[in-house]
Amino acid sequence: MVSTAEIPQRISRLDELSRNLWWSWNEDARQVFRSLNYPLWRLNGHNPVKQLNELSPYELQDAANDPNFLNLYDSVMARFDHDMNSKDTWLARNYPGLMDDGPVAYFSMEYAIHNSLPMYAGGLGVLAGDICKEASDLGIPMAAVGFMYPQGYFHQHVAADGWQQEIYLQLNFHESPIRRILMPNGSAALASVTMADSTVAIAAWEVQVGRTRLYLLDTNLE
Repeated sequence: MVSTAEIPQRISRLDELSRNLWWSWNEDARQVFRSLNYPLWRLNGHNPVKQLNELSPYELQDAANDPNFLNLYDSVMARFDHDMNSKDTWLARNYPGLMDDGPVAYFSMEYAIHNSLPMYAGGLGVLAGDICKEASDLGIPMAAVGFMYPQGYFHQHVAADGWQQEIYLQLNFHESPIRRILMPNGSAALASVTMADSTVAIAAWEVQVGRTRLYLLDTNLE
C-alpha cells in the first residue's frame, strides 16, 4: 500500500485528480488510472482513490518513468486545469454577469456521480448528478446540497429458491472521493437543529464534481 507522500513528484497530482470526480466523465482521465494497473482498476470498482492506496511504490515509479504514461498524464492535467480555471466558459460567453450575485444553490435527496460513491438509488440521483456535471462543463457556479448516506444502493443476490436478497455495503470514507469539512477548531459539527427535546448536530462532507461543489449533510456524530 502506498501513501500520498510516496507518489513520485513527477506525477504527484494523481491524488488531486482522483479526488475530483471530473475524471469520471472524461475518457482520457479514466485512462490515466486504468493504465496504472488495469486488473486493480477493475477489482476496485473503478475507484482511483482506492486504487492509489493499493498500488505499490514500484508501479507508481514505473509510471513516472514511462514516456507514454507521462504524455497522457500531462495532457489530462492540462485539460483538467483548463476546465477548472478557464474564464472562457459557455456561461461567460453567452450570459456575462448573470451570476454576479453568487452561485446557484441546488438541492436533491441523492446524487449519482459515479459508482465509487454509491449513495444513490435511482433516476433522481442520476438526474442530479448529471446537472452537477453539466453545470461544471458550462461554467455555471453551483453549490449542490444533499445527504451523506453511508449505505447507498444494495447489491442484488438471487438465492437458489428465487428470492431476492439485498446486500448493503458500508461506505468506506477513507477510500472515497470525499472530504470532511471541519470548523477552524478542528471539530466536525457545523450546525445544530432542535427537534422536540433533542438537539441534532450536523456535519458536512464535500465532493468535488469538476467546478461544482457538492455538500453532503451528515448527522452520524457523537
